[in-house]
Formats: sequence, C-alpha cells, structure tokens
Amino acid sequence: MITDIVEDEIINKLDNTLKVISASAVVNNVQTLTFCNIKWLELYKVFVGGLEVVSISGNSVSVTTSTPIQVGAILEIPRPVFFHGTPLNTVQEWHEFSTNEKDKLPFIWLVTPTDENYQDRKSTIERISNCKLFFVHWSNWLELNQNRVNETIKPLHELVDAFLNKTNNNPSVFDRLSNNGRRKEYPKFGRETQKGIEEVIMNSTLGAISLDIELRIKKSYICEC
Repeated sequence: MITDIVEDEIINKLDNTLKVISASAVVNNVQTLTFCNIKWLELYKVFVGGLEVVSISGNSVSVTTSTPIQVGAILEIPRPVFFHGTPLNTVQEWHEFSTNEKDKLPFIWLVTPTDENYQDRKSTIERISNCKLFFVHWSNWLELNQNRVNETIKPLHELVDAFLNKTNNNPSVFDRLSNNGRRKEYPKFGRETQKGIEEVIMNSTLGAISLDIELRIKKSYICEC
C-alpha cells in the first residue's frame, strides 16, 4: 500500500537529528546552542525528551536546561503525525485523534485514493504513484499574512524539503525523483469561498503547503516485502 510506504519509508525515517556545533554556558537555566541548520524545529519549539525552546535566532536556539549540553551532542526533533484518507475521513480522524492540538500538529496528510500506474513486467519500477500531500500546522489567522508565512509556511517548507531528501536518499525503495514536485502555499488552510479562504476546516485555524509528487516504487522493494 502506498500509504504504508509513505509512512514507513519516508515519514518514519525522516532525518530528525541536529548536531550541536557550539554551546554557551548555562545562565539561569538557559543555554544557547548553535546548529548547522534547525530543520523544522520551529514547528515544535521542543526537542524529543522534553527539552524546551526559549527562543530561536537563525541557527541559534536557546533552551531551558540545568545540565550543560556539550558540543557534538545529537538532539532530535519530533516527527510529524501522519494521516491518510479522503478529506471527509481525515477531518474526522484528526478531530478524534486527540483533544490537545499540540499532540496532532504538525501533520502530513496523504490524500487518497492515489492514482497509481503499474508498469510492465520488464520494468524495474513496480508502479508510479501520483501523490498529493499536505504538510499542515497551526496558523494564527488574526495575524498579518506575512507573519503567517514566517511562522508557519517557512518552517513547513523545511519539512517538505526533508520529505524530498528522504525520498531521494532511499534508493532501495524509490527511483530518484525526476523533479521536486509542485508546491502551493496556504497561509490560511480552509474552505475557499468567493472572498478567498475564510472558513476553517478541522475546527482549527491552520496553514499548509501542498505537494504534488510522482513516486516511482521499485520492484526490488516490493519483492523484499
């Protein structure tokens, strides 16, 4: 199933590690760490294990800690929740997943059914799956649009990039992408009216990036399963 492949071979294998390249002293239980990049950390403001982020400035991140974190330490960012299904079913499943939005944001949604083109017997490709995905996070609809772009859309692009990188760096499953797909930004992700997107879906103000992409699944992977 393409849903299993996307979840098991891409989302669950996203490189969610950050290596500390410099670290300040701990002052009043706050330490500033610097990384090569912070990937999609801004979507969480917390590391795996509960290490909380106080502030972010570029690639420098201030965290609350009483124990100094050393240069070279590897910290992990949480991975997003995964949903798949039709719009109606996904809205219902997201609503029932948890009453606390922090437990289900950000999330990646694979819209189904997926259009898949099975190849002939001589091909090394088992099938070509034309996938539509949404990368979704909370968005403050009361803010200026530029603020929504900075706070939600820009870090979501980092998550999309990680998704594409994992796909290209998983050659046992996927043929290398011929392109990086087509993206569309939704600083407001909801129902579109004549005035634009003004009605929420999933009972929350959300922002999103859509990604239309062609995944070429190798026969060797299918046989190994």
